[in-house]
Parts: sequence; C-alpha cells; structure tokens
Amino acid sequence: MLAFLVTLNRIRKDFMELALRDQLTGIYNRLSFFEFAEKEVAKCKRTKKPMHLLMFDIDFFKKVNDTFGHAKGDLVLREISGLVQSSIRSYDILGRYGGEEFMVLMPDIDCENAKDVAERIRLEIECHEFEGVGRVTVSIGLAQYTSPESIESLIDRADQALYVAKETGRNRVCTWEHPNNEV
Repeated sequence: MLAFLVTLNRIRKDFMELALRDQLTGIYNRLSFFEFAEKEVAKCKRTKKPMHLLMFDIDFFKKVNDTFGHAKGDLVLREISGLVQSSIRSYDILGRYGGEEFMVLMPDIDCENAKDVAERIRLEIECHEFEGVGRVTVSIGLAQYTSPESIESLIDRADQALYVAKETGRNRVCTWEHPNNEV
C-alpha cells in the first residue's frame, strides 16, 4: 500500500509539473508564468527591491517556418529556450508568452544589470548557429516594475518597448523608460 501511495504521489507531482510547462520548450507556460509573476510582484511590493521584465520575440520567425518548415521552427524555439535559460539566474522566471514570444521576469536586479542581461541574451541568440536554419535574431523590450502596478501593466510596457525595437530595425534591446534608445 505504501509503495502504491508513493507511486501515486510521484505521478501526481509529474502531472502537476507537466501542467506548468510548455510542451515544446519545457519552460513555464503562460498561465504558470503569470502565477509565479504575481508572487514576485507581491514580494517586490513588500521588499521594495527592483524588478525587471523583458519580453522578446524572434525576428521574422514566420519566414523561418515558411522557408525551413515547422519542425525547424520548433527546433529554434527549443534551442532559444535553452540559450536563454543558461543566460539568466536560477531564480529568474522564463516563460513562453505565445508563439515565438517569451518573457523573463528578473527580481532584485537594477536597470543597468537588467539591460546587460537583455543584451547578453540578444547576442547569445544572434551568434548561435541553428542546425539547418542558420542564424536568427531577437528583438527585446525591457521594463522596470513600478509599485503598485499589476503584472499586466508591466507586461504591457515591456511589449511597447518590444514594438519600438521592432519598428526601429529589430535585433536590439529597447527599454520602456527610453524606448527609442538602444542599449
């Protein structure tokens, strides 16, 4: 009976973990990202420590799928997830927002270091050779949390900065505070 309960508990735990993760990339899905982000917002309000969110997407990703096929597009998404995961701290939260859009919530980091992380991610992806595809680039929008805003408001500001990055040439980092200034 004890072995059955241990097995059942392990299955339940595995199922819960699957529900939190994006099936393709293995990173947090949109729903679980929001749940973790809400907790970080509450902590940020209490501690008054800075927090930043970066939102990025793959430049011309439709062309990757149209030219090389969706299987290669999926490979790019998986590899980018791994590259970003290895470029951030263990307690930063990486999630897939949708399609080729990703978010990284970075608690307890100042503006200059957040910009450095965003630029490091951009360069890491730009320099990576994706098998059968070649190189791709990303555009990144960065915003700092300002209490007492909601996570949705923070995401909206990072998204606005992302659009500026796209409109001003792609393959760059733009901040919401100064969206026309590249990092």
